[in-house]
Amino acid sequence: MPADLTGSSWRTEDFDIPAYLQRIGIEPGPASLELLEAVHQAHVRTLPFTNVDILLGTYPGAAPAAVQRQLIERRRGGYCFAHGQLMAAALEHLGFEVTRHLGRVGSPDRARTHTSLEVRLDDGAWFADPGFGFSIRGPMPLRDGAERDEGGRLFELSLVGEGPSTGWALHRDGEFQHVSDRLPVRPVDMHTGDQITSGGLAPGPFTVMLMANRWTDEGHVSITDTTRVVRADGKPTQHQEITAREAVDAAIELGIELDSSERETLHDVLVGLRRRREAAELSG
Repeated sequence: MPADLTGSSWRTEDFDIPAYLQRIGIEPGPASLELLEAVHQAHVRTLPFTNVDILLGTYPGAAPAAVQRQLIERRRGGYCFAHGQLMAAALEHLGFEVTRHLGRVGSPDRARTHTSLEVRLDDGAWFADPGFGFSIRGPMPLRDGAERDEGGRLFELSLVGEGPSTGWALHRDGEFQHVSDRLPVRPVDMHTGDQITSGGLAPGPFTVMLMANRWTDEGHVSITDTTRVVRADGKPTQHQEITAREAVDAAIELGIELDSSERETLHDVLVGLRRRREAAELSG
């Protein structure tokens, strides 16, 4: 258990922010909307979203020191609890005021298993979401009805709930993605959400299929153990069926570094996942 994510401190000193900025190609500067946009864009275009380590059985948890190793030193990638913490620490290092929020993915009735950021500037608050797979490339104004067009795919924020249950819902082309509440977040809350998502408490969503995503020059590329999906700006979505071996290669192409042994292990895991799904379909 990553104890340093269960106390009162976010342990941002465990991140090497200059190394992060160098990794994503950003020069430090005064806190501004332009710099926030640049950091957000560079982050999602450089650091993959993935659950590879969960499938390999090597997931180190979401403690800041582990995130630093996984995303910056090992160039492995991660998901929202890693991406959100890293960007929050970097933005604070650059002089931004940041609040971490937790949210519910797919349905308001699910557990709080996603993290997003609220970044405040002189002209108001902005929503940043660097760890949601296919999501926004840059920040959105944190106001009801705010929109961001990502190559013809429309993202919209809406204020939902009342009183202490108020939250911000994100929709993509009218489809609900997640809702982030306004409750205070402590490190232990993020640790608990990460335990649910990673399968540390019970089989979680990241234990049943490969997920690997990143914004690229080609568009947004999403890899599972059976498909490769490309969403290019202004073009129809491309779907391609792939083999388990092709899925491993495609994940590596997205910047997820694996040695030869890990590649073979991941391939075997993906083959096993396919077989279990096929068996379940036959028995059902």
